[in-house]
Amino acid sequence: MLIQRNVTTADGIRLNVVEAGNASGPAIVFVHGISQSWLSWIAQLSDDGLRAKYRLIAFDLRGHGESEGSNVALDSQGKPMALLADAKFNDGNTASTSALWAGDLAAVISGLGLQSPLVVGWSYGGVVVADYIATNKGLGAVGKAMLLATSPVLLPPGTTDGGADTVFSGATLQALLGTTAMNPLTGHRNTSGEIAAGLCAFVELCLADGSTRAPATTAEVQGIAGFNLFTPANVRLDIVGRAFDHRPALAALSASEKARVLVVAPQGDSVLQPNLVRPYWDATGLAYSAIALEGHLYHYRNAPRFNAVLTDFAG
Repeated sequence: MLIQRNVTTADGIRLNVVEAGNASGPAIVFVHGISQSWLSWIAQLSDDGLRAKYRLIAFDLRGHGESEGSNVALDSQGKPMALLADAKFNDGNTASTSALWAGDLAAVISGLGLQSPLVVGWSYGGVVVADYIATNKGLGAVGKAMLLATSPVLLPPGTTDGGADTVFSGATLQALLGTTAMNPLTGHRNTSGEIAAGLCAFVELCLADGSTRAPATTAEVQGIAGFNLFTPANVRLDIVGRAFDHRPALAALSASEKARVLVVAPQGDSVLQPNLVRPYWDATGLAYSAIALEGHLYHYRNAPRFNAVLTDFAG
């Protein structure tokens, strides 16, 4: 059974939260990537082994899924909510923008009264977890953190150290820039058709890997792309326009805190360039687990293997 509820952030944003599993078990909080939703974690929320042992919590970040700021968000009366201003996603200041996103995770932890949960941040969700760590200058209320298929730094393309063109594959940059309200590199305003096509291309990259298993089906691509459309195009532009470097904050963690953080890096990732991102992680001093052949959606495409890794780390 899934339980759906809402929490409110410090800046007044209503977030959608979904819960499953053992209400008395240790809590695991899942944080999804750009343009995704809690549905990204369905292979974890529906796993009988995880449900029996853990309290499983997934939520929609602001502007995503059914949370405030998305295209389908409803208020407590079931009425459509207005979209949020761009400053609620990126206010132009590195530190305060980081604090905004950190606030979403903080609201879930405090709103549900969680005690030292394991937090799993996938892709942009990993950035949100790093935002939380940087904002709190440590793990704060987080017990353990798994950073999955993500990067600790993202700076403008062409930047020698940490530029977007070293973090992302060329195909990813092309696809993502096609999903935004306006391509920030060319000034081209994307049509609704171009945005939908860009999202499908992005989802296909997420689903790709280096294994010999059957490729994702058309239904899988279309289903995932469907809930990606809940996120307004301008929100993706606000996120793509972020610049951050969380390496110093992560490197500054104490030895005991670093022992509670694990970087999981699928090596068959077509969204990121794992070989180029690896030195960025090395600079943080965090434990790094390279997963051969698996792709960006490792936790979905090979859920049994990922869930075993998750269980081992959670304890």
